[in-house]
Amino acid sequence: MRNLPGFAAIAEGMGGLRHVTGFPDRPPVRSGISIGDTLASLYGVIGALMALHNVRVNGGAGQVVDVALYEAVFAVMESLMPEYSLQGSSEGGRDLVFPASRLPTRISAATAAT
Repeated sequence: MRNLPGFAAIAEGMGGLRHVTGFPDRPPVRSGISIGDTLASLYGVIGALMALHNVRVNGGAGQVVDVALYEAVFAVMESLMPEYSLQGSSEGGRDLVFPASRLPTRISAATAAT
């Protein structure tokens, strides 16, 4: 598949980003920016810089840097895994996202008790 074109809209859906955008009672919406393309390009640049560093330090002819759009999107979605684990599965999904400050912690529990 690496020789086929990639589309950020599909990668954002497969990576989970579209599942957490919009409103629970409506279809997912686009984030408003080309975040899938941007994330993949940043991972590609990081990979290219690491490959260049490896050539300078260890010698050799270089390496192949392979970047997938959906994997780049999924990688930044990992912070939502604890919230999803706490809430369980959901029909809508977009209701699973809430600010980290609303997660129960010792500090917030102590503050609420006072």
